[in-house]
Amino acid sequence: MGFKKAIKQLHLIQRNSLWWNTPLSVTEKLTYYGFIFSSVIRAAFTKKKKIVYLGNVLHYENIATPLSLQAYPHEVYKSILANTRGIRIKRVLDIGGNIGQFSLTINHALKDKVLIDVLEPNSEIFHLLRENTAHKKNIRIFNLGVGKSSLKHMYFNPGKSATGSIFKRNSTTKSAAKKTKIELVNEVAKVTGNLKYDLVKIDVEGYEYSLLESIKPFATKLMFLEVSGLGRSKNFTHSDLFSLIESKFGKFDILHISDTHAKSNNFDILIRFR
Repeated sequence: MGFKKAIKQLHLIQRNSLWWNTPLSVTEKLTYYGFIFSSVIRAAFTKKKKIVYLGNVLHYENIATPLSLQAYPHEVYKSILANTRGIRIKRVLDIGGNIGQFSLTINHALKDKVLIDVLEPNSEIFHLLRENTAHKKNIRIFNLGVGKSSLKHMYFNPGKSATGSIFKRNSTTKSAAKKTKIELVNEVAKVTGNLKYDLVKIDVEGYEYSLLESIKPFATKLMFLEVSGLGRSKNFTHSDLFSLIESKFGKFDILHISDTHAKSNNFDILIRFR
């Protein structure tokens, strides 16, 4: 693989551009490059994958994770917080928490003054989520997903769990996808004890319509949702999805939508309910 092709596949220019376009301090930004370097060396010689990220020791399983983490502060600070000024965010529900990247980022941005409930159904990577959040008493984790309780399995590529999905076709490499048992629920309040949230984040790799169709509604001010684009196989139209959200959670305005086009696999949308 040529150098230019490797750079393109790792999205180095894009990720670093996002990294520098955040309110993080210059010291935080510069120091992180040293952490990336030491993490890569450690992984190469000891097979132990961990990195210091925003003051947290984060254990991971994908060698590209230290680079992909650079996009999360932009997502939190620019896509969410910059568009929600005047709305106090004190309770967050993270559906599809993976190894804790989003939750640790928004927790850092809100200076630990937030309760975060994280739901992650993949039991084969749940130990990483537990390790990464164990030092945060305000982050609670649950080895559960949200959706139809009749579904008992999901697919993921070991080492690339971030794209795990109920649908095998949406995992990174279909031929190498591993099937693993999961448990899904449709009433979040029975699990977390919370009937109200200020922000709900949903990232479920193509399962968003079925999840929202199954979920028992609860009160939330904001929803940050990864939506399947036309470049990904999906069983719904965007108009159906938006109508479903309104029927379940009420009328809403769109505060932010990320770039998308006819070949996009997904895009992010931030919704404020009236």
